[in-house]
Amino acid sequence: GDFNATTDHTPFRNFLGDRFRDAVQQSGHGFAFTWPTDRAWLPRFAGIDHIVVDQGMSTGQCEVVEIPGSDHAALLATVAVS
Repeated sequence: GDFNATTDHTPFRNFLGDRFRDAVQQSGHGFAFTWPTDRAWLPRFAGIDHIVVDQGMSTGQCEVVEIPGSDHAALLATVAVS
């Protein structure tokens, strides 16, 4: 989702709490910069979009994909539910 927040933002961490996890962090993917994508002169520098998974879910491969016409890139992830 487009949370417009990095994991450094307290409200986002509070939302995650003890129940939810950020899929990119859980997967060990590293940085997933998703914004901005509509400025050719400015590289993506902010990871403000997230896939949030619940307990009992695990994340595998993650990928950042540009979407034509959007200012945000998409996140794709393989998610397993146990």
